Amino acid sequence: MSDPRVRDLADGIIEAQRKEIAEMKALIKDLESK
Repeated sequence: MSDPRVRDLADGIIEAQRKEIAEMKALIKDLESK
């Protein structure tokens, strides 16, 4: 895909998922330590 709108949307999704994955990893780590 070369449409910049698609690229921007994909980049936004990737960025949001990175944050969510980091939150999930932190939550798992917290739960495992209890």
